[in-house]
Amino acid sequence: MDIKLIAIDLDGTLLNSNKEISQKNISTIGKVMDKGIKIVICSGRIFMGARIYSKMIRVKEPIIACNGAIVRDMITGASIHEELMDVEDCKRVVDTLHNSNIYFHAYVGDSMVSERLEFSTLRYKQINERFDEEDRVNIHIVDNVWDYIEEMGNPVTKFVVMSEDIDHLMAIRTKLKKIPSIELTSSDKNNFEIMRRGVSKGKALKILARHFGYTMNQIMAIGDNENDISMLEIAGFPVAMKNGWDEAKQLAKFVTKSNDDDGVAYALEYLLL
Repeated sequence: MDIKLIAIDLDGTLLNSNKEISQKNISTIGKVMDKGIKIVICSGRIFMGARIYSKMIRVKEPIIACNGAIVRDMITGASIHEELMDVEDCKRVVDTLHNSNIYFHAYVGDSMVSERLEFSTLRYKQINERFDEEDRVNIHIVDNVWDYIEEMGNPVTKFVVMSEDIDHLMAIRTKLKKIPSIELTSSDKNNFEIMRRGVSKGKALKILARHFGYTMNQIMAIGDNENDISMLEIAGFPVAMKNGWDEAKQLAKFVTKSNDDDGVAYALEYLLL
């Protein structure tokens, strides 16, 4: 198997249920990199939220963030690829979410912006306390997200909508499906995510493969959820987690152990070491 690059999702894949990377995963990834294979974090998270995990596994390759809306150099932050949402779409999304009385946050530039300190903003605030200033995610709690977006000049890559009321969440997602120029996906059962139409991890992975001069047959992708489907579809060797969506497992050439059982390490050892 001539694998040159492995794209690895974070939540539900490399991270366990405590949002940590096991020492087994770290050491096995190190052995794979020693063979000259590139490791790329491919996440729905904001760039800074993904970069800290790249640093933990000592990866220096570019990061695919915001479900593929951003591809950046891990060290310098230089942009390789970026797709921003249209300003009119942002306004329609914010208006719909305001009218629905639901938690949401937006990725505006390198900041996470919300009107509530709940769900992801609260979690990242707690996570930030563990890291140095240079590795923290910028969090802004504002009176009105749309006013902040306008003030910043609309550099929006993604919205995330979250609720434990799944019926309410799905009803709002159905409303937003009527906007033809946005892309909707999910990384967990209690959220959905909104990007510019056409944005996906798969598209970004193709761009990064071309950047390095690799064919898609030389790419392995490891993921678990709806937002990983696009990269599992186009990778030469797709790997799904045992805890993943049925559709992800159907696409996979190999189904590994769960994210709580070092599934990434198991797949890499079995397939490549």
